[in-house]
Amino acid sequence: MNRIIIRGLYILTNIVWYLFWVFLVIIVIGICIKMFTTHKLEWDVPVTINAAKHLPVTGMDTAQAQVSSLRDVEGLMKFKVQLTPLLSAIVVVFFSLSMFLFGSVLYNTRRIFQSLKAEVPFNPENVKRLRYIGLFVIAMAVINFIDAFVKNVLFKVQLQQAESIYHIKIVLGFWPVITGLIILVLSEVFRKGYQLKVDNESFV
Repeated sequence: MNRIIIRGLYILTNIVWYLFWVFLVIIVIGICIKMFTTHKLEWDVPVTINAAKHLPVTGMDTAQAQVSSLRDVEGLMKFKVQLTPLLSAIVVVFFSLSMFLFGSVLYNTRRIFQSLKAEVPFNPENVKRLRYIGLFVIAMAVINFIDAFVKNVLFKVQLQQAESIYHIKIVLGFWPVITGLIILVLSEVFRKGYQLKVDNESFV
């Protein structure tokens, strides 16, 4: 049963790996067309709506519970940005970094499942791959945080006009960082497993 699950996950990882390249090409072509034809780009900015507590919540009360107010409603604000050389460079850098990190996680995950399928999980290459995955996951959280900070700077003028209503949601990436740390711990488990395997083979 375990071999069936591993084989299924290996196939699924391969499907995601190849779909990633297809969607990457489509996204790059779409971005290039917009950048070179309209010289504008639609930029999605996650925001928190501060005025949510003023929205009506009447008619939702029951005998068991009464709704008092709304708070921290989240939305996605779309900006149509006139591209400058600086903004174009920012788009290219953040997009390239995000795709590199995501692609690297997929690549190393795929290689790990290949070794599991071959029934050689405890090897030094898997230790490195797990470390890379953990570090890349943490790096993605850092990139998302920097991205939110950059957006806050870029759209500061527009947001100041409605700062009592909206503010950009800064994603701290707490759970991705925890996930990355767990993967790093798992890499140490694999390293210890490899050492035990080598020690056992040396006694044979």
